[in-house]
Amino acid sequence: DQYNLQCDIRDDVGLGCFGNSTNSQVSGIVFSFWNNEKVKAISYEPIYGGIKVEWYFHRSNLEHWQEIDAAIWRLLDTWNISPIE
Repeated sequence: DQYNLQCDIRDDVGLGCFGNSTNSQVSGIVFSFWNNEKVKAISYEPIYGGIKVEWYFHRSNLEHWQEIDAAIWRLLDTWNISPIE
């Protein structure tokens, strides 16, 4: 439970985590750790028209995941590519 993430070790995929987005319209993000460097984050949001967002970042930036998440949703809102229905 570091960086506002709830994590557990799964036999089939290794370390997996869940974090709540700072965007109140977004349910949360699932994180998987691909190796010692790469982290994959996935969020699926029905309220944004069923958009699935996948993003990758270096593990050394894990403490900044909420800032990255906030920037992604801010850009999606600005671009108006998937407005809330």
